[in-house]
Amino acid sequence: MTKLVMSKRLGGLLEPADDIGVAALQKFKAGDIVRCEIRKPRNPDHHRLFMALLSLAFASTERFENPDALRAWVKCKAGHADYFPMKDRHCPHCGAGITGDLVAIPKPMNFAAMDQPEFDAFFDRAMDVISREFGITPETIREEIT
Repeated sequence: MTKLVMSKRLGGLLEPADDIGVAALQKFKAGDIVRCEIRKPRNPDHHRLFMALLSLAFASTERFENPDALRAWVKCKAGHADYFPMKDRHCPHCGAGITGDLVAIPKPMNFAAMDQPEFDAFFDRAMDVISREFGITPETIREEIT
């Protein structure tokens, strides 16, 4: 499967944003039906803002051994996780392990796994979690990280 970068033009038409896209589309005739998945690419600056948010939270607490543990915890608390029943095992993130307990396993948030609209919603939930759990107002968070 070829992945292309497209640009939206006036009138709602999509056209290739680079020579690779032009070459790939030349393989099709006018009127051919193709299947597309449309995703808005992630903004790297917004990702850096999230990492700054985590740094601020990590500096304000001693609850976590390292920033990675905090990131996993925030992802779970913000609902960016899958839930599985545990059977005689312990979760590395939360320590749950009694048979029948549900454990949250954080989902990946890399650029391929989460597009910008998904990241926007996640970021807002993460801000809420950090604000609520660490007593830092969203206004203070925004002042500190921007």
